[in-house]
Amino acid sequence: MWFWYGLAAAFVGAIEVVIGKKILNKVGAPLFTWSLFTLNLPLFALLSLETGIGQLNYLFWIGTFCSSVLFVFSKTMSNQSIKRGLLSKLFPLSSLSVLFTYLFGLFILSEQLSRTAVLGIILIISGTYILNVDRAHEGLLEPFKILFREKLSLVFIFATLISSLSGIFDKLGLINIQPSNTAFALFIEGVFLSLFLLFYMIRYEKGWIRELKGNFLPLFLNSQIYGISNLLTFSGFTSGPVALTSGVKRLQILFIFLLGLWLLKDKPGKHTVLAALIMILGVILVKAG
Repeated sequence: MWFWYGLAAAFVGAIEVVIGKKILNKVGAPLFTWSLFTLNLPLFALLSLETGIGQLNYLFWIGTFCSSVLFVFSKTMSNQSIKRGLLSKLFPLSSLSVLFTYLFGLFILSEQLSRTAVLGIILIISGTYILNVDRAHEGLLEPFKILFREKLSLVFIFATLISSLSGIFDKLGLINIQPSNTAFALFIEGVFLSLFLLFYMIRYEKGWIRELKGNFLPLFLNSQIYGISNLLTFSGFTSGPVALTSGVKRLQILFIFLLGLWLLKDKPGKHTVLAALIMILGVILVKAG
């Protein structure tokens, strides 16, 4: 089931990213990120009570707290990059999360993948090279180097790295609640994340209350979509390896291209399309492995 959870999360998540890009034209990244974690808390609370909380141990609290701390930085940085850049250029870089998650899962959770799955991960990394292959005449490593010279790309890659580590702590929290209750884990993380960002906005962000009132309905609806995507992702983490679920979720890139072209008129270049197709082939191999 982890594959289908990851695939569904990719589609729903793509809808949230494209809608979020439009909302970010009207509100600041910290408020937008806060709304994602906060406005769906009633949904998670109801789902948690319906299924029952279950038994927890200290590793659950360590996992959810550490994941929240890491993810609040990751999501704010990635949203800031998306606000200022093009989805078609930035979001394919999120495929690197498959590599990061595999390495973290290997060393922290002792998760093992087959050779086919590793080959898929290599293809996904190769896709990031093709994103900037037009610069290869300046040197074979130039397409990789450019990622680290462009500020938005560098920030997005760093956010992806932090997000991947956050996913490992998500898994740690999920496997330490019996019976499994993904909604409760998301509720607890949402409370942590909401409080962290609320303190930040009160101190550093001026006018965020006015922005919230003026854009409450789109922020609220987008938060529910984001919450459903997270429920699907966490269900995949529970039923399979984190790296494999994350790999399948990278199909989100293809869905974002299609939706972005339709709704945002954000037309990807030929290299970007080719890179996405190679990354998708890598995802297929990850599933086969």
